Amino acid sequence: MLHAISNRFYSWAKGWLALTLAALDLAFMGFIMPLAGKLAGGAASPEPPLDLLFFSAPSETFARLERYDERARLFYLGSELTLDLLHPILYTLALGLLISWLFQRGFARGDKMRILNVTPLGAWSLDLLENLCIVAMLALWPERSVPLAWMLTVFRMGKWIFVSASAALAAMGCALAARNGFKPR
Repeated sequence: MLHAISNRFYSWAKGWLALTLAALDLAFMGFIMPLAGKLAGGAASPEPPLDLLFFSAPSETFARLERYDERARLFYLGSELTLDLLHPILYTLALGLLISWLFQRGFARGDKMRILNVTPLGAWSLDLLENLCIVAMLALWPERSVPLAWMLTVFRMGKWIFVSASAALAAMGCALAARNGFKPR
């Protein structure tokens, strides 16, 4: 199945599309998500969303949620069910197609490294599990589930590891593609 997805990414990998999706993702991260964070927190809470942390123990997670007022928690819940379902799709496509486009120019057709263009799917799947934990915690509030908070932390850490690995693969692909004059191999 991963080979089929990898091949699909390669078939979709056009430079203009990868760069357009990357620009949309940057706009999403730089404008839409911060705006949603400000609307959620308002004056009542300067807390960044839990999604942006790498690690937090359950006590820190609960303390952060406690600092949100009821309106902010409801807004956060809504944004997790809308914006934070769209964003993982956007960054998965952006990174997957960017890596694919660069790897087409950096690695020969049969190279085993080319399958790594699916790495952003790891971030996507863990991001969705992370969002599910956040939604459950917000919906159950003021109940506190320590196992759920630990699951949130594990999924979030995994997401950031896959996002970082995807960025590293894109950087490596860019270096190799540049060495080849950005010509398809």
